[in-house]
Amino acid sequence: MPDKSIVDPFPAPAFSLRDTKGCLYSLEELRGTWSVLLFLPGMAQKMSVRLACAYREQWESFQKLGVSLWGIWAENTAVTTDFEDRFSLPYPLLQDEEFKVIKAYSAWVTPSGKQGRWNGVVPTVALIASDGYVTRHWIKVHKAELSPMQVLDALKIYLR
Repeated sequence: MPDKSIVDPFPAPAFSLRDTKGCLYSLEELRGTWSVLLFLPGMAQKMSVRLACAYREQWESFQKLGVSLWGIWAENTAVTTDFEDRFSLPYPLLQDEEFKVIKAYSAWVTPSGKQGRWNGVVPTVALIASDGYVTRHWIKVHKAELSPMQVLDALKIYLR
């Protein structure tokens, strides 16, 4: 079965978002380095906790490779601060309350199913190369514990 995360490289959508301390982070800061953007569904979703913690556990591996890791979600400052503190996240968790960046990176979907249609943020990971192009894109991450390992495996191939 082909790896659906492999995409034709496309320019990473530009963004500028703030963390809970008011620091502004932008795509432009990532130029020249490999980066991972981790899109989390929100505080009420168990997947957010599992995914955020799985990446926390692999933080040092990303650091050793010189790769930036940023979490992005649509929660407010109070919720974000609580989440960061509760789970001791070593990477910045950026707030996108207007869903602009979330939508630009295809982490917002309108799925259909037995319970009808609903809108929501799905767990998504984007791997951005040092040239500013998205080279891998995992949309609808299903296994939180495996996700950072998949990204690290891809990075090891690209960074040889």
